[in-house]
Amino acid sequence: MSAPSGGDTNVTFATVFRLDGSGVDIPGSSPQRVINGTHTIQVDLTATKSPGIFPAGNYQGAVTVRCE
Repeated sequence: MSAPSGGDTNVTFATVFRLDGSGVDIPGSSPQRVINGTHTIQVDLTATKSPGIFPAGNYQGAVTVRCE
């Protein structure tokens, strides 16, 4: 995660993802078994800052997908 100065202070994150267009939210870091082939993954990252507000600027998060 990268953020402007003060943008990552007092911040908590929550992540869910969906596989192959499913409407089912799966909590981040939950292992999923899939068959071989191509799959789409939609990832939603929510950041909450308490107390305070997020300063203006550019924010970036990284998604890591591990295949075993």
